[in-house]
Amino acid sequence: MWDGNVPLHEWQYEGSVVPCGKLVGEEKYSIVSDYLGTPSHVYDSSGSLVWERELDVYAPLRKGNHDFVPFLYQGQYVDVETGLAYNRFRYYDPESGNFISQDPIGLLGNNPNLYAYVFDSNKQIDVFGLDCFSDARKLRNNMRREGINEPNYKNSAHHIIMFNSKDPRMVALQEKMKQLGLDINDAVNGVYLPISTKVKDAAGASAHAHSRVHTNNYKQNVFNRLKDINNKSDFENVLMDIGDELMSGTFEI
Repeated sequence: MWDGNVPLHEWQYEGSVVPCGKLVGEEKYSIVSDYLGTPSHVYDSSGSLVWERELDVYAPLRKGNHDFVPFLYQGQYVDVETGLAYNRFRYYDPESGNFISQDPIGLLGNNPNLYAYVFDSNKQIDVFGLDCFSDARKLRNNMRREGINEPNYKNSAHHIIMFNSKDPRMVALQEKMKQLGLDINDAVNGVYLPISTKVKDAAGASAHAHSRVHTNNYKQNVFNRLKDINNKSDFENVLMDIGDELMSGTFEI
């Protein structure tokens, strides 16, 4: 929270990037978003509608403007002067439905078109401009198909060997998986983790929070456990062991 250029209060909420409110002077506004987290309406403290917007497929405007709420799809902030949306790692052009630069993780973004947004904007998002959510969805679907029990708290399907990392240790393990005939989204490479420490604490879960596991120490420990294994069955067993340890909170991150 800022007063001009002076920070008054700072906090971190790891559960969502969906905007929920806006403060202007003494007035408080509530932001209503659709099922994808895209803002569509704003109401003031008396319940009166003060802003609404409707987007077409891939986000060109059909109705309204971006002036009062400059957020587009999750993770995107509209520059009203250029019409482009800042998407963390690159800029998105809603008129063309494409990014204006190539995906910085290349084909690891799981899209042969390096400028494309998601395959289906009706059900997919790309918070960082890296198109990683499609892989997380594939992993979750595979885990469900294999009958892996999903916890009743809000969770993320975590790739034990990270799929979108250019860290040389993760890249080496990704290549080893291919050599052993394993896919990065195979259920054995997944574990359900609470999305944040807030969710973890509220559920009384022992599992590590997903928002906290992508550390250098985590990558090194996963690499050390798997780097010398050249048998598919043994490799899968160690992946399952790591998954169990992440769930119990005993894996060192």
